[in-house]
Amino acid sequence: MAGALALSSALAVSSPAFARDTGFELGGRLGYGVPMGDASGDPGDELSSTVSGMLALQLDVGARVARHIMAGAYFQSGLGFQGDQARRVCGVIGADCTPRIYRLGIQGQFHFLPQGRFDPWVGVGFGYEWLSLSAEDKTAFANVEVTATARGWEFVQFQAGLDLEAGKRAWGRSSACLWPSTGAPRRTAAARGAATSSRPATRSTTRRSTSGC
Repeated sequence: MAGALALSSALAVSSPAFARDTGFELGGRLGYGVPMGDASGDPGDELSSTVSGMLALQLDVGARVARHIMAGAYFQSGLGFQGDQARRVCGVIGADCTPRIYRLGIQGQFHFLPQGRFDPWVGVGFGYEWLSLSAEDKTAFANVEVTATARGWEFVQFQAGLDLEAGKRAWGRSSACLWPSTGAPRRTAAARGAATSSRPATRSTTRRSTSGC
């Protein structure tokens, strides 16, 4: 089993008619995530060896369906930092490697003090996540681009945070998220270029990515 832990801050706005009561909510988050666990079932294949951490931007869209309950969806795009193994491999072949993480799903939150200046909340989510690592080598001898992708379901995502009112229609947010991996995602690898084979390779793995919630 693997997972990820993320810390984030955000600015959110609500519909003008029923701010913090019921109505439409839109928010953006900036976060930093760290990996935990294995990237696959192979011995020693820790996720942190591929991605050491990441910065992520997230868009939250939802509705306050009741005073204490928010339901909605999220999309996140993150830029990862190379882990030791990825840095070593990319350094040997002299390639530029860029890990990217994407997440998409639904979420729900329960707010304890929705009308207060300080509003603690907890939440759960469910979604899909994929990690893409691209290596590009453009030298005098080859023009090669290799992309490896790992993807899988987030069956459960735990959230907790604190909202601070910044105005009648806006508030700041500080939050933390943790999501374990319980699925069997798929990893694929494909290469193209002057010095590569055009045949892609696919194998099954169990893996998790890292993100900012």
